[in-house]
Amino acid sequence: MVYYIIQLAPDSPSAAWVTTDTAAEADLQKIPDTVELNEENGDSYRYPTHSRCGIPPLSLHCPTGRYNPRRRHNLRPITQREQYIIDLYCYCELGMTPKRFYAKWDVTYEQLSHICSRSLGTVQNWFNRGQGYYPPQPRDLRHLAIMDFLLEHFEEIPQSLMDLLCSSR
Repeated sequence: MVYYIIQLAPDSPSAAWVTTDTAAEADLQKIPDTVELNEENGDSYRYPTHSRCGIPPLSLHCPTGRYNPRRRHNLRPITQREQYIIDLYCYCELGMTPKRFYAKWDVTYEQLSHICSRSLGTVQNWFNRGQGYYPPQPRDLRHLAIMDFLLEHFEEIPQSLMDLLCSSR
């Protein structure tokens, strides 16, 4: 299979942290570069329309009705800033393989299953070879990357931020 190195546009949402990416030939398709929408206040935002790893492009159609308008009276608007943050999160390629995490940290398969909210059998299948192999899902890779980040930087994270992120409320 042919693989391509893709140079991202300087104005792409992910340009702050990545300049190139790779893609298999089968993943490429011709699509428009961007779709530009104007907000009511005159601001415009260039939405990425590409598909990554089987994720469909961002939908540019919003539902016209609301499920329960009485409960939605104090909504915060999605401005250009908030849309940028949403795109930053959606296109962030945060991920760590189970094998890499296992090689870095002295953890058990049981601990990996707890981190990823998976069964022990599923985690064991990640380490199998041949027919018994089962690949981890993107959310598993993200769980492991976040856990790796927390293990590396826990003391640097302010307690107030930890309380916000990990509150049981």
